[in-house]
Amino acid sequence: MLPEPHQLNIYENETSSLYRIRSNGFSSVRRNRAKPDLCSKLAHRWHSLSGSAINSSLVTGLNQPDGVATDGAGNLFVANMDYLGKYTTSGATVSASLIPLGWGQGVAVDSQGDIFVDDFAGGLIAEYSKTGTPINTALITGLHFPTGLAVDNNGHLFVANETAGTIGEYTTSGAVVNASLITGLNSPDQIALDGHGDLFVANYGNTPNDGWVGKYTTSGGVVNASLITGLANPVGIALDGLGNLFVSSARNDNIGEYTTSGTGVNANLITGLNDPSGLVIVTVPEPGPLALTGIAAILFSAYRRIARPRGKRAPCTHPQS
Repeated sequence: MLPEPHQLNIYENETSSLYRIRSNGFSSVRRNRAKPDLCSKLAHRWHSLSGSAINSSLVTGLNQPDGVATDGAGNLFVANMDYLGKYTTSGATVSASLIPLGWGQGVAVDSQGDIFVDDFAGGLIAEYSKTGTPINTALITGLHFPTGLAVDNNGHLFVANETAGTIGEYTTSGAVVNASLITGLNSPDQIALDGHGDLFVANYGNTPNDGWVGKYTTSGGVVNASLITGLANPVGIALDGLGNLFVSSARNDNIGEYTTSGTGVNANLITGLNDPSGLVIVTVPEPGPLALTGIAAILFSAYRRIARPRGKRAPCTHPQS
């Protein structure tokens, strides 16, 4: 059986753009730290697998976009600094301010369409319906600057705590399963599940080239804590369901492709980006005979942002024309 076509969504935090590339793929998303001097909007560019641009203005007018997720129904959710926006994957605006946020970083959507968002500074996770109605605005509290979120089909929510260096596991009703499921991480950012019981974590690191991706089981077991090393501040991470792993490196301004066993496929699959962050893949058939041409991937990018001490907010200055 041939794999279904997909789309890969990737954020950048400097040039405010959304890209589409062609590849075979599944899901995941980030905040800017590498070149933190300007604020951000979001626009959109499309790329072929070779990286050529297709469309550079799919979604515009965003404010420091970070986390991104899809709901399987053709909707794209973007966590901005102060709100969560909802769009179609073709770029149409459903609601640019669906949900107000305190300091949005991560977003995840479960199989029921419920939306989970984090508040980086407030240290909490909130839950909303697909229409933006609050379900529980303090579903999980007491977190340590939460960043990446991922939800599985068993009703479990995984949360990356940046300053604690941990991944916590909770039920989607907010009950604690294991608040320290995975420990010893270094500024974990976005996380992704592969559907086979494995969890991948992008560790941003401290210096330009000490970031890495670790692989764990969803029960907390270590598969390979140093699956991919020497990365330049990795942020976003996505899986295509075919054994391929995509990682955005904020400082190198690129997207690399690897196998889920850590082997490099193309460390510079897409280059010339601007502080790329979140990634997400959705199933969308491409035009062509029997729609067998594979996946299309979308890459998001945003203007540079001002550096912010963890847990504190700073005024935003947009680039001068």
